[in-house]
Amino acid sequence: MIKMKKGLIHIYTGDGKGKTTAAVGLCYRCSMNGFKVGLTSFLKDFESGECKCESCFTILRHKPFKGFWQDLSPEEKEIVRQEANKALQDIFRIAAEEGYDLIVLDEVLMAASLGVVDTKLLLTLLRAKPAGLEVAMTGAVCPTELLEIADYVSEIRCIKHPYKCGVPARKGIEY
Repeated sequence: MIKMKKGLIHIYTGDGKGKTTAAVGLCYRCSMNGFKVGLTSFLKDFESGECKCESCFTILRHKPFKGFWQDLSPEEKEIVRQEANKALQDIFRIAAEEGYDLIVLDEVLMAASLGVVDTKLLLTLLRAKPAGLEVAMTGAVCPTELLEIADYVSEIRCIKHPYKCGVPARKGIEY
């Protein structure tokens, strides 16, 4: 079995379309080269198109976050925080126990920015990850501490998007 000697940390951030798409592309490339790959998502449910490709890599599912953060009561936010941080710990544990080569944490950067995921916990998990585990993270906003620990940082900037002209998100394109 192929193993990476040194797993690096990737960040896809910015206000443009394509962060998750880039991370899923990395999943396919890695998987098609014989590596064990897993993807999970924070702040999204598991109904979007990228979560329907389990023939190539594993979707590491946890209780999905539903609705909008700003609409939750303080009590609901605390429940979501606890569930999200437990899911984050579980994903790193599973990756280590089952020998994953790459995990993608979709929208974890935004979740950290909003306080849904504890940034200090995420940093601790990243620093303690198995040496050969590659980790890719996405999100429109990225805490500075995570930028500093990353090996790759790609900013995807929106120059023009049809949503700004009233075109709603389209299945198969935006989700």
